[in-house]
Amino acid sequence: MFTEYRGIPWEAKLLIYLSLIPNVAIGFLYTDLSFFLSDVRGFDPAAAGTTIGVMGASLVVASFPVGILADRYGRRRMLVLGNVCASLSLIGFSLPGSVSLVLMVAALEGVGEAAYAVSVGSLLAEKAGNEKRTVAFSLFAFLGWVSGAIGGFAISSVTLLQGFGLTGGEAHMALYATVALLSLSTTPLIFKVRESTRSAEGTRRKGLLPRKSGGVLIKEGLLALPFYIATVLYVFGISLYWFLFKDAKLPEESGGPAQVPSQSSSLEGPEETR
Repeated sequence: MFTEYRGIPWEAKLLIYLSLIPNVAIGFLYTDLSFFLSDVRGFDPAAAGTTIGVMGASLVVASFPVGILADRYGRRRMLVLGNVCASLSLIGFSLPGSVSLVLMVAALEGVGEAAYAVSVGSLLAEKAGNEKRTVAFSLFAFLGWVSGAIGGFAISSVTLLQGFGLTGGEAHMALYATVALLSLSTTPLIFKVRESTRSAEGTRRKGLLPRKSGGVLIKEGLLALPFYIATVLYVFGISLYWFLFKDAKLPEESGGPAQVPSQSSSLEGPEETR
């Protein structure tokens, strides 16, 4: 069964392997960002939730226009630009600044992630060829989920960094910078993937969508829309639940039933909880 993966062209394999570290960065960011902004940076939990919302909104909104730009000006260029923007945004989150700056960095991360996603997918489809396209995307998806999970576990490195004398906040900032630099280091290797002459020069067509497949794309997008809305509501619900109950006292700590702070006290911080 696994012999099918051996015939994947080397440029397609290179794209798959180059996506490992960026996927680790994304997994790390989405797992740790809400905690980092609220508990380490000291932002209001509502601001942390808004930041994640801006990331998701900019990702969705930017996906369509960056895909058009990738077709017109080159997918490899857009892939490089997306990786650079997404990597630098991690450093931006770790820098001191106001909520406004963090929201701008979140928008940059969403745009970079969108540019990377649409470009790597189209390049992989081109380089894998018709025979190995399904196998290549299967390997790409599998390794993407695995590397994203590894990014979530990378948060445990904070304890390791604290062993070198760093505080919790300094260890978090150092980890953000390290993950960003590792993701950024894959950028020069992207230039080893050659684009077809037609793709590199860009395509010129009338309208925003191809004539033959435009209708199919619209139908597929509308079918997928409820799924994405449900996902956003699910993540929002989990975040709201955590923010409301993160300061609750267990029965053995309070001497009675679990004490859940009010919504206003949970937004003010642990020191204001009664």
